Amino acid sequence: MTRTERFVDHVRKHLKEYGMTLIFGRGYSVNLGTGGRTFGYFDDFEKVIRVGRQHKEWLDTLVHEYCHFLQWLDASTQTWQVDSRACWIVDDYLFENKKNPELAWAFSRVRDYERDCEIRSVKMIRKWKLPISEKTYIRNANLYVYSYYIMEALGEWEPFTQSPYTMASVVSKMPSTFRARAHRVLPTRIKNALLAYC
Repeated sequence: MTRTERFVDHVRKHLKEYGMTLIFGRGYSVNLGTGGRTFGYFDDFEKVIRVGRQHKEWLDTLVHEYCHFLQWLDASTQTWQVDSRACWIVDDYLFENKKNPELAWAFSRVRDYERDCEIRSVKMIRKWKLPISEKTYIRNANLYVYSYYIMEALGEWEPFTQSPYTMASVVSKMPSTFRARAHRVLPTRIKNALLAYC
């Protein structure tokens, strides 16, 4: 088995211990319950990780969603409930335009939660020696966390006319480490680079 195959097998077995399953969609992305589409997701109610297998970075997505499962596993019930509540507030805003007085708090909490997941993901890539460029992954991870500032401002999930992840001029502006605290502040140069594609 390749390292990738061993990792996928590990994820399947670990999820199974908790009554959960790994499902690969046949397309580029998978349906969200909110009506949108995404490359992958972890859902503790549905007890599943779903990943679009045709996406060229499906393995990156699987690592990320598996690390959301690990967050669920590691968190106290109270912490997970707070994180879940923040996610629901953000989803209601982005997919149904429902505003909430706690919206700023929810976006801040989601950025914290996603950044923690990305840091875990890089540790997982190293642990399993997966064929994923660490620096590229970290740049994309920081871009993802920063994009929540843009989504909060514009009220739309992935409001970009062209994916910034495919634009070298945007990705190259992202920090290649997690020393820059992407969840705390959005630098003007990065804000302008992202808004240029909205």
